[in-house]
Amino acid sequence: MAVQKILCFLSENQHLHAQITQEPLVVNYEWIVKPKPFLEQISSGSYDLNYVYYLIGKQTLDSLKSYQIDMSKVICVDSDFTLDQIEELVKAGVDSFFEAKAFSMQKLSEKLSNHTFSNKISQDNTHKHILVIDDIASNLMILKHHLKNNANYIIHTGENASDCFSVLAQQHIDLIILDIQMPGMNGYEIARILKQNMFYKDIPIIFLTANQKDAQHVKEAIMDLGVIDYLYKPIDERIIQAKVDHFLRMTAYKNQLEKSHALLDAQKTLLDQNNKAIIDNIEYAKKIQTAILPTKNELDNVFKTHFLFYQAKDILSGDFYYCKQLNEKVLWILGDCTGHGVSGALMTMTVHTLLNTIILEKQQMSTAQILEQLHHKLYAFLHNDSKEATKDGVEIGLVLYDQVQNTFEFSGANISLWLLRPQKNAFAFPVNAEELTKNVARLEPNKVVLGQPIYEVENLKSHVFENQGYILMMKSDGLVDQIGEKNNERFKSHRLLEALGAEGDFSTEKIGLFIQSEFENWKGANSQTDDVSFWITQI
Repeated sequence: MAVQKILCFLSENQHLHAQITQEPLVVNYEWIVKPKPFLEQISSGSYDLNYVYYLIGKQTLDSLKSYQIDMSKVICVDSDFTLDQIEELVKAGVDSFFEAKAFSMQKLSEKLSNHTFSNKISQDNTHKHILVIDDIASNLMILKHHLKNNANYIIHTGENASDCFSVLAQQHIDLIILDIQMPGMNGYEIARILKQNMFYKDIPIIFLTANQKDAQHVKEAIMDLGVIDYLYKPIDERIIQAKVDHFLRMTAYKNQLEKSHALLDAQKTLLDQNNKAIIDNIEYAKKIQTAILPTKNELDNVFKTHFLFYQAKDILSGDFYYCKQLNEKVLWILGDCTGHGVSGALMTMTVHTLLNTIILEKQQMSTAQILEQLHHKLYAFLHNDSKEATKDGVEIGLVLYDQVQNTFEFSGANISLWLLRPQKNAFAFPVNAEELTKNVARLEPNKVVLGQPIYEVENLKSHVFENQGYILMMKSDGLVDQIGEKNNERFKSHRLLEALGAEGDFSTEKIGLFIQSEFENWKGANSQTDDVSFWITQI
């Protein structure tokens, strides 16, 4: 019989010693309080180390290192631990550590189940092992006779609780047939112990009783203990065969479900771990992407008022915004790169770098020239003239404000500039602006996507107009492409126009909050369709 040997270096801990010696299945443990002689015999090969575990105090770790033991079977229990001591235990490969006041026999059993104890028993996958416990030898013979016709059954027998626990310690059992009336520990008491033990609680038990008058009591015990069924003596051969076959099939099916569930749990855990690692990396990448964007303080120093809504679909965004002071001019940009998430974010980093290069090289360029230069540099960077062309690109809107002339210059690549005029102001919109309502106009962009080879950019247009106190707005297409919860339609530009038209007393914050509210209400419980950005400014 393979006995679980627990080497305890805590001989002074009477509390733990009392717990383990009171464990009903103490037959499975040998409590060794003077482990040094035992350890010295390990090298001789006298013991099967699969059945040895080590319960130690933290100061004993160094003395263990001189012996050839499996440190993954070491459980450290002590009064307290410092961070250095915990680090030492982890580096040594110790399985786990507990503060003594929080440790119990239950925790020890749980830890043992995570080690080779769960594999201590010989499991025979080709046969079903049935344990029959009855204090009358003739009953055992009859039951063995009734079940012998099935070649897949291996019958183990015992006459009392001690026999029962001894067999369980050595052999995996698929079903227990247990007599209720026995001297010493009766069947009810044995079943209660087994059902409370983490190693044996799932083994199905069938009670045997010779007294039919106790039927109600047996039924109540079955409900209380979780026993699956009961039989009266004398045993009918056909009934016992049918019940045993049925419950073994059910147990096999249950075990298969548990294995499948355990496999799914393990796969889910792995997926969760991988997903967390990916999300953590993406969150860190977001910090890097955010670092290239202008801060709120920087924007507050440039604009009289402004409102910026910038919301990624998937943590990282393919949209970006840019602002640069160029001597006596201010340039601000809203861009929408192809894709979103990681791919979109990489594009924003690329475009941002190229913009810095263009603007720092030639600060006197027009907005149309900036677009043209960005197209050529992005086209070359993405190798869009090769077979490996990505066909990626960027839609962008640029506004350049001349602080001396008090004029705006705008050029866009598929991003328009919206002009909003407060009702109290009677000034006209620029002559080349499309007047959409009494208080809203729009300057059309160039119909190009920068970086893609199908577009010509030699004659891009720009719009120059005087600052009359306009409120300016640029947006990415994620705003109008959002699918609504109620009618499964896109938000579309006409709804944006209706939202703007509903506001008479314009201010950047009031407009921004109103559009944001309309967008969120339209989206409802739907997921976000795309990255969404809009930037409302007044200078």
